[in-house]
Amino acid sequence: MRVTHNHDNVTAVHERPYTFHYDAVFGPDSSQEEVFEETKKMVQSAFDGYNVCIFAYGQTGSGKTYTMHGSETSPGLACRSIDELYNLIAKNQKFCNITVEMQMIEIYLDNVYDLFDKARKPLDIYEDKDTKEVIVRDGYRFKVKQAADMLNAYK
Repeated sequence: MRVTHNHDNVTAVHERPYTFHYDAVFGPDSSQEEVFEETKKMVQSAFDGYNVCIFAYGQTGSGKTYTMHGSETSPGLACRSIDELYNLIAKNQKFCNITVEMQMIEIYLDNVYDLFDKARKPLDIYEDKDTKEVIVRDGYRFKVKQAADMLNAYK
């Protein structure tokens, strides 16, 4: 199988070509900065009140963890997004009262898990009919006042 990609699609050729379209495609040479610049607008959307989900998908060893976590010298998408969120809060705190809550979940083999729960029991997920908020039943959520606290909890 031969796989090629450009900025927004991937073509896999086996017996016949299949093209898959995405908002963005990043190859192995892509930098953490490139990935973050493409997804930075999603942080603004979350700040504006929209539900946003950024997740990495791929086979084992494809770079999901590195893309999300990064390294000390090249922070990943999650760390950069947290910093951007708190930059937006700092710019807008005189205009409104902002509260940030944190929850970390994992979806694995069709189950939802709270990453702060050592018991690792599957949780239910639903959308509140009135607020349209996505709720993870019995998931642990806590208030976070500054970026450093969120980064420490994340790590």
